[in-house]
Amino acid sequence: MLSAPFRRIDCANMVVELNELAAATDKDPKQLFCQLGSGAVGGVPYARKFSKLYGLMENGHDFIDSLRQFYSLLPGEI
Repeated sequence: MLSAPFRRIDCANMVVELNELAAATDKDPKQLFCQLGSGAVGGVPYARKFSKLYGLMENGHDFIDSLRQFYSLLPGEI
């Protein structure tokens, strides 16, 4: 398991990657996240993490809560 600083960095990198992919494909980040998480789009960095986060969101968590739970972060860390 990564230490807290590295978990925060990994979380930030994943969000940056999502935003860059959204900008490159001219899609809404939320729409792209759903496509990545459901497996409709593959072959991208963090694909497995997007899938796990999408699973958390399907269980009733919002995106930020899913990130907190997935990375074991405290509310002020995101």
